[in-house]
Amino acid sequence: MSRELAKTYDPQEVEDRIYDFWLNGGYFHATVDPEKNHTPS
Repeated sequence: MSRELAKTYDPQEVEDRIYDFWLNGGYFHATVDPEKNHTPS
């Protein structure tokens, strides 16, 4: 079964699903590397 592509791009149709995937996957999580110097120069 093939699905017809939309004539225009609807960002919410795609990006909400991808953003949820990123959030659930922990892709926005940052960690500090204790081996690096974190003081501003």
